[in-house]
Amino acid sequence: SKEAILESLQVMMQAAEYVSLRQHRKNLFGCLHIVLRDCSQDEQECRDIIFGQENEEDEEVQTDEHAEAIKRRNAVRKAISLAFEAEPTVWCLPKLLSKDAPIDYRDASTEFVAKLDAMRSALGEQLAKPKLLDDKPLTGSMIAALMPEVAQALHSNAPALNP
Repeated sequence: SKEAILESLQVMMQAAEYVSLRQHRKNLFGCLHIVLRDCSQDEQECRDIIFGQENEEDEEVQTDEHAEAIKRRNAVRKAISLAFEAEPTVWCLPKLLSKDAPIDYRDASTEFVAKLDAMRSALGEQLAKPKLLDDKPLTGSMIAALMPEVAQALHSNAPALNP
């Protein structure tokens, strides 16, 4: 559901609060990709459902609780828009023909293979230029070294990651 996806992403937005002051959060993260498995819906439709702004004044909104929930979801969407380098991409992977995934994805249906190849191509283009952190390229080993500290800081009440 859009609620579950946005709640998961809200954790990332809370992490952004520890990493950077609001005015410096623009493009803090790279590109966001949401992968929906066993989904035969149109990707743009799914993207609109998840990331499209909702109108809390819509006549279908009949309770204050519903209006507040819409405000919270819209706030997460706004934070996502600010924190990521590009608009989020939603990928709808078709259902596999068997219950077990093949060892080699190319042994799946042509539709599934084509979608994964498109994802790989898009990711390859985005990863061609490294993400910079403090004007230095962010490498895998740098990320691995940071994770224990980030995890510890996120579990504490101290503003350890707050500049």
